[in-house]
Amino acid sequence: LGPQPGAALARRGGVSLSYRQTAAGGYELTGQDRFGVVDPWGAEVTRRGGSESSSVPTGGTVRDHVIRYAIDRDGSGVVEADVCGERIKVRSNAIVWSCGPDGKFQPLRDMGRSDDIFSFNIGQIQK
Repeated sequence: LGPQPGAALARRGGVSLSYRQTAAGGYELTGQDRFGVVDPWGAEVTRRGGSESSSVPTGGTVRDHVIRYAIDRDGSGVVEADVCGERIKVRSNAIVWSCGPDGKFQPLRDMGRSDDIFSFNIGQIQK
C-alpha cells in the first residue's frame, strides 16, 4: 500500500493507532488499521486477524473498506479529489468518504441514495 499517512499521525500523537518503524526508517501501521484506517465493516474483519484481501460479510474486501480522504493542499478552501470514479472539487479543507457496508462505490450522482458515506454534501461540490 505504500507510505501510510496514518502512521505518521500516530507517531506525532495525532491519532491513536499502533505503528512501528520499518527497516527503511519509515513507519507502518501494525494494529487493527494496519492496511489503512478502515470503516466499521472492515474493522470487524481486521479485529479477527484478517488480511487486506479478506472478504467482509457485508460485501467487498478489507481493502475496499479503507476510508478515503483528501485535503486542500494549496489553501484555497477547495479540495480536488477523485471520488467514486469522478474528479471533483469540494468547498472544504478536508473530505472523507467510505464505500459503506456493501464495499462498492456507487456513482457520485447517486449520493444520498446509496450506502456510501461522505463528509460533504452535494451542495459543496463545485461545477
